[in-house]
Amino acid sequence: MSYNLLITRPAARQLAGLPPEIYFELRDRIRNLGADPLPSDAEKIEGKEGWRLYVSNHRLIYTFDRTAGSVTILGVARRSDA
Repeated sequence: MSYNLLITRPAARQLAGLPPEIYFELRDRIRNLGADPLPSDAEKIEGKEGWRLYVSNHRLIYTFDRTAGSVTILGVARRSDA
């Protein structure tokens, strides 16, 4: 099953402000979430709804809905800032 990818405005702004090499790495991971929203390195966020992936020195926060078939990117932050 393929999932629709949705990116919130805050997440889009955060992605746009990243250096190109980090942006492209995150972009590729986001695209892969469309095929597999729970890769082996995804971690459930304790006490909140959502999942996180570490990409380089950044944290990608997202949710997914199996019934709606969608993955929503909520935010991107440096690991030290998140």
